[in-house]
Amino acid sequence: MPKVCAMGTGNGFMQTQVFPEMQKSIDNDIEMAEQGYDITKSGDTQVSNTVSTYRKVKDKHFKDVQYVGREGDTMFAPLKDTIEKQTTRTTIHRKKPSLTPKEQDNLNKIPEMKSPESFYYPNRRVSEGSLRKEDINGMFAEALATSMSDEGIQFVVEKGVPSFVEYLENQADEWGNEYAGSWSAPKDGIAIDLHMTTVNGASSEEQFNATVRHEYGHMAMNRLWRMYLVNHPEMEFVQNKDRISSRGTNLDDITRYRPEFEDAFFTDMSNLQVEEPLAMEKLALQYEKDMYEGGGYDSRLEGYYDIIDAMTEGIAFDEYHMFGHGVDYYSEEGAFGNSRLTETAANLFEAKFNKDQYAWNRIKKDMPNLAKAFDNMINEFKGQTRLVKDLGGTWASADARKSWENPAFIIDTGEKAYVR
Repeated sequence: MPKVCAMGTGNGFMQTQVFPEMQKSIDNDIEMAEQGYDITKSGDTQVSNTVSTYRKVKDKHFKDVQYVGREGDTMFAPLKDTIEKQTTRTTIHRKKPSLTPKEQDNLNKIPEMKSPESFYYPNRRVSEGSLRKEDINGMFAEALATSMSDEGIQFVVEKGVPSFVEYLENQADEWGNEYAGSWSAPKDGIAIDLHMTTVNGASSEEQFNATVRHEYGHMAMNRLWRMYLVNHPEMEFVQNKDRISSRGTNLDDITRYRPEFEDAFFTDMSNLQVEEPLAMEKLALQYEKDMYEGGGYDSRLEGYYDIIDAMTEGIAFDEYHMFGHGVDYYSEEGAFGNSRLTETAANLFEAKFNKDQYAWNRIKKDMPNLAKAFDNMINEFKGQTRLVKDLGGTWASADARKSWENPAFIIDTGEKAYVR
């Protein structure tokens, strides 16, 4: 009996025959792609080379394949009908009217920021329903206090908070970008959009809190790198964004210097077979089930699928309509790290330190190597509060590297942590 391939209809699978001659050709092309994957170990080109090869396999064998139902959409766009039926609304995030004793205790532990929270555009027009300064004061800390696990709160106490947080109101930032949130390493600051676009009645509070944890995760990876520099005074680096020779910068993301984390990323990527179109089709169907089953929208696995998107360099978002950043985002080299790894780490942080462990449990099951590598990286710096300061262009000289007790080079977040 000939082999079959699973083709998505959105409501299940239908069996479509793949005859022996065709299957032999498919297997041959996929084997060649897998061989290319094995010998391509350069990191930056690994996914693009293999995904490009699999795209050719898809176009060669399935370009004109259609399935019954869903108005004749191709098998590689199973979510179009679902997307067309989404009901979206924009909700302005506000602080909770009251906190539980546990949440208040968490809030009391979180350090203060150097600067008070502010609006990204302070001279904005306001209306009767607009938020005011008193409405946003403490909003960032509240999101952490109400959504993070005990382990996550302890991490924040040890590693500190950003220097400032700014809030957008359904606006583009100064560079014209419109994101739910962003992290700036040079500024040590986070920007969050207060206008949460929700789908099919999803919780705007849950999405706001996830955005806060995600952007804090980006910040955390920079803090761990600066802590690593304290522990390794032999490292040469320059204290600004301009790399000279092989020297790094204190604005980097620690994942740039963690080969074990990168190896785990590619191992799990290979195990998930994201280079194979048929495997991606199944993932797309699983995505639809995870996110839309029951007519609502479950945002808890957005970060999980954002990792899938990073593994495919944005193809999961662009071609399979999964949650993610898209090809354009990954086509540009990250300023302070490999963007696929930095996004993955931020998503792992968001899930690991969420008091709701639903996403983290899925990650441990489907991406065990990444989960273990991330745990190891976090545990290495557990209890540490000393990190290299941002000195805005000052070289970490050989003399300074020999004596990190020099207060001009070191900050201790433990000394800055005080209760509200």
